[in-house]
Amino acid sequence: MLITQKKQYALRAIFELAKQKGAGPVKAATIAEVQAIPLRFLEVILSHLKRSGMVASKRGFYGGYMLLRPPEQITVGDLFRHLEEPDFPADCIACVHKKNCPFVGNCVF
Repeated sequence: MLITQKKQYALRAIFELAKQKGAGPVKAATIAEVQAIPLRFLEVILSHLKRSGMVASKRGFYGGYMLLRPPEQITVGDLFRHLEEPDFPADCIACVHKKNCPFVGNCVF
């Protein structure tokens, strides 16, 4: 599995949200500053995680992002699977068949 910069940033963002659990919504700018993630890139990642159901957002002055599940129920595998791009098998470094992979969606690696 290729661990991209996007996945690393997403993991750090989830970690920051887990640290702030119970403190209310956390602003994207706060996560970006504390975890040294470019804000615009973080906004894209958080949007993706919101669509996947891992985080929720609240608008307004007291708004921000929060986890929808307890941190102990979120695994790195879950997070990475939500971030996979549809063309991942073409970029798979474990597969001999770079194109037309026979294991699309069923690869044990």
